[in-house]
Amino acid sequence: MEKGRHFLMSNQSIILQPKYVGNFQCDGSKCNAKCCRKIWFIDIDRETYKKYQRIKNPDVRRKILSSIEPSNRISGFGIKFSQEGACPLLCEDNFCYVQRNFGEEALSETCKIYPREVQKIGNYQFRLLSLTCPVAAEQALLSSHGMELQQLSCEDDTPAWQLAAKFLQPKEVSDDLVAVHITMGGLAILQNTSYTFEQRLVLLGLFLDRVEDCQQDVEAVASLIEYYNSDVFQQEISGLWDEWQYYPRAHQQFMNGIIKALEQEKDLLPEGESWQIMNKYHNNVYEGRHQMVQEHFGSILERYWQHEWLFHVYPYSFSGGFLHNYFSYLIAYEMFQVFIHSTYALDDALKEKNILDVIGMFSKILDHRRDFSKALVKETEVFEREPLKLMQVLLRLQ
Repeated sequence: MEKGRHFLMSNQSIILQPKYVGNFQCDGSKCNAKCCRKIWFIDIDRETYKKYQRIKNPDVRRKILSSIEPSNRISGFGIKFSQEGACPLLCEDNFCYVQRNFGEEALSETCKIYPREVQKIGNYQFRLLSLTCPVAAEQALLSSHGMELQQLSCEDDTPAWQLAAKFLQPKEVSDDLVAVHITMGGLAILQNTSYTFEQRLVLLGLFLDRVEDCQQDVEAVASLIEYYNSDVFQQEISGLWDEWQYYPRAHQQFMNGIIKALEQEKDLLPEGESWQIMNKYHNNVYEGRHQMVQEHFGSILERYWQHEWLFHVYPYSFSGGFLHNYFSYLIAYEMFQVFIHSTYALDDALKEKNILDVIGMFSKILDHRRDFSKALVKETEVFEREPLKLMQVLLRLQ
């Protein structure tokens, strides 16, 4: 959000999306068509099934209909996967047979929507793509302009986005305009390159703690956002960085507790492997792996966490207030470090693809397992009155 920018309520929908979203086009040949495999159920809605029944070419109609089977789900039908677990409508180059012959508009609702996601606050729509899709992840994270927001008009809408918007659940907020300001103010802090990214995470927590007291006053919120992005504030806060105390032993103990809590949740972590994971993670961190990852892939990781802030609308992702949501965001950030450092050995030469693979894996958990995030914040109750303490436990500010 530019300095001094105010958002206004309108009777018409206002669409905001990162630049990368406008460049997206599904292409299974670039990603091994992971979403077209038996990792989830692929619904075929009744209306789409009827369209396929009306296809004039008998060979094409037979091929498509033979790839679909009845389902007891609301949709009524689903893809009948091959023995190898792939959608039988995938061509040899992993492009969709239906899309190749009839265009994107002929896809089922499920295939047409994914990986599109719409978050709605009042008349504002935030449009993003799930980074479980490798093509979306590349476009979002490897372009320096990927997370720059652009505003669209309703005339720029497409059928796929209209369909995605139809299924959205608006965020429940007390004041739509204030909520938009707080969400965008948090993003502005996360994109402020006057600070290191972990410093920005600290500022985000301080901002959300302060904004609790003025969240009913849009002018006060807008002024606070402008102040937090000002040169005056940058000078005032500089002493905090000089005096910053990081507690590595408390960090290790806290993360051990998080890993143990996650072990209780089904399928989130391999049972009985928490100590191996944590030992590997801490060995890598203390060997300088954390700093190396930040130096080589810092820009990718920054864009990822800016994306996740908007994708989940973290100020309002969970009930419990801004600090509760901030803790969830901060611990998810730290758990992501665990995933990176425990997935690859110290002597592995990490490449962009390795980082994107971990991002895809981690995004799948965040997007589809709410119990993961809930398990994370159970351990933070002791810090509710002293949020800065949790930041000093988790953030090195290197």
